[in-house]
Amino acid sequence: MYRRKFDNLNRKLALKKEKALDAVRKSQIEFYVELTKELYKSNKLDCSRESDKCRRKRVSYIANKLRQ
Repeated sequence: MYRRKFDNLNRKLALKKEKALDAVRKSQIEFYVELTKELYKSNKLDCSRESDKCRRKRVSYIANKLRQ
């Protein structure tokens, strides 16, 4: 009896946690998109190669600098 009650409670808490994480992920993605646009406009996204990996590393490096 108690096990079923706690299973339902845990399920509800997991759903709330997932919804909260979705909002955080969405805002983080929006932040990275805006940062990438700004870097393109200011020509600070200078990668020697036009690869996605290089671009992602550069954007994440500048995002970490902005957070500090």
